[in-house]
Amino acid sequence: MYVPASLPADAPKPLLLMLHHAGSGGKKWFGPFRDRAEALGLIVVAPDARGRTWELDRQRVVRDFAFIDGALARAISSTHVDPARVGIGGFGDGASYALTLGIPNGDLFTHVLAFSPSFYAETDRRGDPAVFLAHGVADTVFPIVGTSRGLAQVLREQERRVEYVEFEGGHELPPEILDRALAQLVSPPGRTAPTSSLR
Repeated sequence: MYVPASLPADAPKPLLLMLHHAGSGGKKWFGPFRDRAEALGLIVVAPDARGRTWELDRQRVVRDFAFIDGALARAISSTHVDPARVGIGGFGDGASYALTLGIPNGDLFTHVLAFSPSFYAETDRRGDPAVFLAHGVADTVFPIVGTSRGLAQVLREQERRVEYVEFEGGHELPPEILDRALAQLVSPPGRTAPTSSLR
């Protein structure tokens, strides 16, 4: 967990839970996020998957679920989190799990930031988080046809709030796309207090 020093400890801050891609780890996010976290006053929580990547069984994250839930509870209880600005995001596999966890927990997460996901395992819907979905048109790891283009259509048919962005590039997260997504997270309208655990 990274807590920015740019704001007083008692100032309400946005929080972003970021999930890494397959074979990576939570620490990878603190390179691209450290300066952004300070500039935006953003708390970043980046857990490691219990295995090589995030597990899914019967449309739920299993071994990883309790670990992620505990990390969130600790962050919310130990910092001053702004309930109007609580996001979950990820890249690759992490983006798929961000969608899978974020949408059914929309009473906790106000935003879901999915960068180059491959799927979304639909579950019960709670709340209405804003979804930012971005994918490179030249992605050869998770080709955009059959992944994000279809996901964006499904989410819109479900009448969810979706911003879908295609960019020139492959399986990557361009800085300008990241900045665009973070800008949405740090400046939404007001909201009541969040829950402190996943469902």
